Amino acid sequence: MGEKSSNLIWNPAAANDAKTLADALTRYAGFPQYQVVLLASDQPAERQPTRGNILQYLSNLKGVVSEDGLLLVSFAGHGIERGGRGFLCASDARIGGSLTLLESTEIPVDLVETGYARPASNKF
Repeated sequence: MGEKSSNLIWNPAAANDAKTLADALTRYAGFPQYQVVLLASDQPAERQPTRGNILQYLSNLKGVVSEDGLLLVSFAGHGIERGGRGFLCASDARIGGSLTLLESTEIPVDLVETGYARPASNKF
């Protein structure tokens, strides 16, 4: 994450963790650089870990990852739980008491788990 959000404390370690994982995937695990997408606070605007960018990249994966392919999603940053649901806090997240606010400014974990990046019939 690495950006300041309303009511969240900036965490520079999150961006470092993300960069370390991206480097390990290409250097040691043999993933081609073009297959590793890094969103971090020290990246250009289109690679910032905002809600819109995260959801856009997940959506783009829908047509790229094959049925038997591997999709690894790693999130380093803040997360919260409200009403029995988990939320990933993007760099532009807004924290408040309303579940509606959370759903519109953060990323529900169940959205990622149930296959945002794949057709609904395929869970990853």
